[in-house]
Amino acid sequence: MVRSAKRCPCKRPNIQVIASTCLLIASKFFDRKLPPLSELEKVHLGSARSDEFAEMELSILAALRWKL
Repeated sequence: MVRSAKRCPCKRPNIQVIASTCLLIASKFFDRKLPPLSELEKVHLGSARSDEFAEMELSILAALRWKL
């Protein structure tokens, strides 16, 4: 929800993690085989860890109240 985004000050590196995580969530609707989170680490050149992507996914889903 937009209101949630206003409460969360986002720095540029965090926005990239958010965007990648949103793409991961969206891909779960269309692909049967997903890349492991370790691949996202490689895409981000190690600036974010797998557990950060997993936590971000849960945060995004919670903000959306799991209404996708």
